[in-house]
This record gives sequence, structure tokens and C-alpha cells, in this order.
Amino acid sequence: LKIISSRCHPNFSSAQFAAYLNYQMADGETTKFRMNFTTEFRKRALVFAGLILLLALPMGVWPWYCQGMLWIGLLAGMVEWWASAWNALREGLLQDAPWMISTFCAWVAPSILMVMQCEQVLGHRRVVECIFIQLVVGDTAQLLCGRAFGHTRICGSLSPGKTLEGYAGGMMLTILYGAVVHKWPLGDIVLAFVAGCAGDLFFSSVKRRLRIKDFSRILSAHGGILDRLDSFIFAANALFWRELLDPSRSARASGTVGL
Repeated sequence: LKIISSRCHPNFSSAQFAAYLNYQMADGETTKFRMNFTTEFRKRALVFAGLILLLALPMGVWPWYCQGMLWIGLLAGMVEWWASAWNALREGLLQDAPWMISTFCAWVAPSILMVMQCEQVLGHRRVVECIFIQLVVGDTAQLLCGRAFGHTRICGSLSPGKTLEGYAGGMMLTILYGAVVHKWPLGDIVLAFVAGCAGDLFFSSVKRRLRIKDFSRILSAHGGILDRLDSFIFAANALFWRELLDPSRSARASGTVGL
């Protein structure tokens, strides 16, 4: 190091030259990180815009398209689930097949019934609004608030990136959006947001068990279909089953319940 420093920088001592090299390496790593972050952000923004333009907006216009996309998303999520489980089994990472089967049935069975009857129970407009409130705004607000203000990690074993500040900020922005834009009651927004967060953690626990980051890479930086729909699946189910198990809510809303 002395010989190299004397030839490259005669005025540097070996210690100073070592510090200079460390600085250059750190600066290079920082530049590389910024380039990777910018590329990742662009990929996410492009996929996100595609999901909005090609899926969310047409689903709001045509009920038949909405129903079809819900079925396609659910079936794609089921395929990704078992493809990931099969890969983990082949690599010797999955030792608990009964657990995978039981957790699969826990979300698929109610989701199939929900997709079959969501038009009758919730209505087309409410389903689409749930997509925007939880899937578009809720997930995005939570992510941005967590990255901007997040310090208190509360789900380290399941999802290390989740923070208390991210959840709190995401909920406040989601409530603001849902109440102002869609005129949803506070209770419905909170129910959808909390259920969506529970869905995200549920599927994160499965990925931890399988030792994978995403169920697939079909959506590039966004992961797989199931990675995108995890929060919506639980949010829509929460709203659906609440309405289905409490018919008096619909009756009260329509004004058919007597005093």
C-alpha cells in the first residue's frame, strides 16, 4: 500500500491513501445504489401505471370485465401458490405440506364464494372502489410513508420493511382518500385497510415459510399476481362477509327496516 500510495499520490501517507480508497469505494457503492433504486422505481412506476390503465380503470367501466379479472387474478394466485410450494418441496425447503394445504384453503375457499357473489352482495361499484382504496392508495401510501418516516419496525419476523409510521401514515391517507373521493364511511375504510394489512402479513408468513421473496416475477419489480392482490383479497373478503353475515346493514341502508 505504501508503494502504491507513493506512486499514485506522493503527498498521501499509507493511512491517508487507505482512507481515500475507502471513500472512493463507498462513493461508488452509493452511486450504484442510486442507479439501482432509480431503475427499480421506474420499473415499479411502469408496471403500476399499466395495472391502473389496463386493469383498474376498465374494471370500473365494464362489470363483466371486472368479474373476469377477479377470476383470472384468483386463479393466477392459486397457480403461483402451488408453483412456489412445488419449487420449495423440490429444494427440500418445505417440510409441512398439511400446513400449506390448510392455509391455502383458509384464503381460497372464502375468496371463491366472495368472487361468485360480490356483485350481488357488495355491488360492482363498491368492489372497484375497494380496489382503488386499498390496493392502489392503501398499499402505496403505506409504502411511501414507511420509507419516508419509518423507524419503528413492528413485524420484523414476517415483513422487516413494515413500520408503525408506515401503517399510521398509510391509514390516515387512505381514510382521507376514501372519505373525500368515494364517500365511504370511516368504519368501512378502516375495516378494509386493517384487513388488507392482515392479508399482506398472512402471505408474507407463507413466503417466509417457503423462503422466497415473491410468489413469482411476472410483474417484474412488483413480484407476482398474488403479491399484488394479497391485501385486496383480505379487504374484499372482510367487506363481503361482513355484509353477508349482517343482512340488516343492507336493509338499514335501503331504508326497509321498520322502527
